[in-house]
Amino acid sequence: MAALRALLHRRIHAFVPGDFESSDPGNLSAQPIGSVERKEKHATSSRAGNVAALTAINALHEITAHHAVQPYSSGRCFMTTTGIATLDHAPQVFAEWLNELCDDLGFSKPRAYMLLHETLHAIRDFLTVDEAADLAAQLPVLVRGVYFEGWNPSKTPAKPRNKSDLIERVASRFQKEPLDEPDRAVVAVIDLLRRHVSWGEFEQVKHAMRKPVQELWE
Repeated sequence: MAALRALLHRRIHAFVPGDFESSDPGNLSAQPIGSVERKEKHATSSRAGNVAALTAINALHEITAHHAVQPYSSGRCFMTTTGIATLDHAPQVFAEWLNELCDDLGFSKPRAYMLLHETLHAIRDFLTVDEAADLAAQLPVLVRGVYFEGWNPSKTPAKPRNKSDLIERVASRFQKEPLDEPDRAVVAVIDLLRRHVSWGEFEQVKHAMRKPVQELWE
């Protein structure tokens, strides 16, 4: 399983070259699935929390379980297509999200990836468990994996969670090259969600936020 997840990580990095801003932010292979399961066992005991946390694990299982793996003569492995469109097109869809952010902000792909990773996590942690799971259901499979990475349902929603808290949380991850306009960068990810999730879900997430934070959705 670890080898399969490492292969998935390399496929993503075919679209996201170079070093990241921080030590391995958003590396889908950073933690074995077993560690995610252990965290889930110690998370909130609510049924909604359990369902949502299992969704995170299943997002990774879907990819690794359905891809056939063939060995090269050298002993290296590669993924073949499965005929399941959602899985085979997942890296392409993920790349399209990054390309849109790059076009909107003029960012490199590693920088756009980090922004997407951190903003999705901030939004997720500002929502209740049920609301976070509802948004996840509308995300493409690889974006969903990034969204759920490292999630601890028992610590959500975060406190405090005002507009400045969300923006500062995202901006604080860019230590090497600070964001010139963190507000604009966060809004770019929100606009990306606006284009890719249903209007009803987008409005639901907006109204789940406190009034000052909702200004970012305007």
